[in-house]
Amino acid sequence: MAASGDRPVILLRTGWQLINIGDVCFTPAMLGMLDKYLPEAEVIVWPAQWSDDVERMVRRRWPDVQVVRGHLGRGDSPLSPEVAEAYGRASLYLYNSGPILSHKNGEPGWNRTIGPALPLIYARDRGVPYGCYAESFEGFEPPADIVFRELLSSAAFVYCRDTRSLQHLKGIGLRTPALDFAPDVAFGFDLTDDDRALPFLREAGLEDGQFLTAIVHYSVTHRPGVVEHAETMLDAMRHVITRWVRETGLPVLLCPEDEREIEVHRELLVPPLPDDVKKLVRQRETFWLPDEALSVVKRSRAMFSMEPHTMIWALAHGVPCLHPMVWEFGRKAEMWRDIGLGEWLFHFLESDPETMADRLLAVHREHDAARAKVAEAMAFVRARMDQAFAVVRSAAPALSCRHPAHR
Repeated sequence: MAASGDRPVILLRTGWQLINIGDVCFTPAMLGMLDKYLPEAEVIVWPAQWSDDVERMVRRRWPDVQVVRGHLGRGDSPLSPEVAEAYGRASLYLYNSGPILSHKNGEPGWNRTIGPALPLIYARDRGVPYGCYAESFEGFEPPADIVFRELLSSAAFVYCRDTRSLQHLKGIGLRTPALDFAPDVAFGFDLTDDDRALPFLREAGLEDGQFLTAIVHYSVTHRPGVVEHAETMLDAMRHVITRWVRETGLPVLLCPEDEREIEVHRELLVPPLPDDVKKLVRQRETFWLPDEALSVVKRSRAMFSMEPHTMIWALAHGVPCLHPMVWEFGRKAEMWRDIGLGEWLFHFLESDPETMADRLLAVHREHDAARAKVAEAMAFVRARMDQAFAVVRSAAPALSCRHPAHR
């Protein structure tokens, strides 16, 4: 199915959640990557979730980008005309980063995954080339595995944002022409909002390069496999924060990647901290968009976070980031090892809190060496993105460099 007019058209499926700025960032991050690697293409954004605030943020840089709302048909509701038109114009259907096409965590595999798969099925049935950029794949529970083995094998490309997911897909026998690892698209996110961030930093008494940013994962309150070990994780976070404050004399910012983490910090993490440590703990009490968050975290001296995406933005700006995790947070944590930062990846139930604190304090003391380590990792990220987007370009014959775009 060829694009209409002179310009190739990419239909971008994206915008998974609004309460998690890691998900929110995927849309502008991918638009930035497409500007860089496929500047001649017209992009149609088809978000699963969207808001006025997100639209304002995106349109600050891409004022003319087309956004379509609607669905493929639900119950008695027919296919949305604007979605049908977008498919009719598409040279390529592109599925953005996330863990959307697979699920475990105790939910039924079919009901959780077949809905998000329908846009790929619709593209395949209409002859539109399709592919997935930097997804995580936790698993396909029967009978979803039967559908996905054929559907993903028919894709032009499937890139995994971690090698655990890649090995899983290879293990179930995918035959995708391009099946490989590519870094999460969040590494390309670069929107900032200093107008909001700088007053927040001043009010909190946080100076450039002189504070630690930390985040506790929202799932400590409810997710199976996480909640059972929540107090162990919270104790470890408190230990690391306490040593940071007492041994560096520098403050700690607790901020959310997911809206639910504000309450987790306030109600669960902070109250048991020693009084001398609490005096240097700052809490972000309101949710924010990723552009303001990036303006703040890129000024951190380091990050120590259960959440990966805010740290991904910070890494791209040279900030050393240490990632304590459990696999129930998702296979995406493996990307720390994949890009050469395995020394900064810790499994909560296998790593001693003293070791985690020691590594963090070593980053503080040997900051130039730590930043050099980040720079090496980011050079690898950029090289892998170059390779992956070359394949994305080749996936649709209409994608060429003959018609530069000025979106």
